Order: sequence, then structure tokens, then C-alpha cells
Amino acid sequence: MASAEHCLLCFEALEAHLEDRKCLSWDALQASWAAYSSVASGLTKLKDPALRRVVDASPSSASPASSSGHSSSSASPALASTPATSTSSLPLGPTSAPLFVTWNTVLHGNTALRGCIGTFETQALSKGIPDYAITSAVHDSRFSPITKAEVPQLQAAVTLLTDFEEVDDPHDWEVGLHGIRLSFSDRGRRYGSTETWPRSRAGPRTRLSLA
Repeated sequence: MASAEHCLLCFEALEAHLEDRKCLSWDALQASWAAYSSVASGLTKLKDPALRRVVDASPSSASPASSSGHSSSSASPALASTPATSTSSLPLGPTSAPLFVTWNTVLHGNTALRGCIGTFETQALSKGIPDYAITSAVHDSRFSPITKAEVPQLQAAVTLLTDFEEVDDPHDWEVGLHGIRLSFSDRGRRYGSTETWPRSRAGPRTRLSLA
């Protein structure tokens, strides 16, 4: 399952890119987040300004949400990360997986897609997430590149693609529960894939907003 740290890594990678500086390593980011999470609210501050700016926004904003589309950022109370929650107490997730990174803008309660790119090839998350965070932010041809001024209105969502299985019947999947990848041939030509995101709560997707 994607975690709050994965979403923080998206923000860190994007801000580092926009500020033309080196991105925090995955290990350094995890250590900073663990230090923040293990102490009661307000007692300590993170040393790194870029990460502090993200996690200080609102503890409840770092929240694993339902595996829905791009229209909701509500948290699941049982899984929401707060300053009193240690990430070391949560189940360890995968270290590699196919993944997608989605950027949304959240303005006046309205959420709009701002970029989404990923891959079906398995990636080491420590490298794949920051790479695709930048790619989806500045290279999604449907949108202009995200600017630094937009960062406070951004929401990041990380989707890890797991548990693929072939189906015997093209109707053997449930809209809103399963994602689907289509691949077929017609008249000797191989066509690409189409995927949809599941909308159930039990999905490997996490969102985090700055605001």
C-alpha cells in the first residue's frame, strides 16, 4: 500500500526540481517523517525546511484515502497518519511496483486533475516515485507544466499497481472495484492498454494535500 511518505516524496521531488536543488533521499525523508510522527504535536519541528513545510500544513492531511478517482481527498479514520502515529507501527509495504503519480489542484473545495503519468513496469519506489512525480507534473501533454506558485494548492496521489490476474471472461471485473488493463490484437495489429482506477476503499492508493 502507498503511504504518506510516498506522497511526501512526490512533493519533495517536485519542489527540488522547481528550485533546482538536490532532492532528499528516500532514507532521509523517511527518517524526518518518523521523527515528526513520533513526537506530540508542536513539541518538535523538522530540521529540513522543505519537508517541514509539507508536514506542518495539517497533520490530518496526510491520509490514506479511498481508491477513487480524482474527486475526493477524505481520509479513512482508521488509517489516517497523525503526529501521534508512528509509521513504524504500520505494515511494511512493497519496495517496488508498477506505479502512477497523480497531481490534482484543490481550490475552493473543488478538485481538478493537473497531471497523471505512470508505468506498468516495476519500479524501485525510492526512484520511481520521484521520477514520475516530476514527469507527471511537467511532462503530461494535456497540461502546461506545474509551476512553483501552484504548489500550495496541489494534492499528490500515489497508486501502486498490484495483484494483476488474467480473466477468462471480458466481463469478469467490477466497475468501481477493480482496475483493468486491456491489450488485444485486431487484423494483425497489436493495440495498447487502457486502465481505470478502482473506487473502493481497499486499494493501494494514498493522497496528501498541502492545504
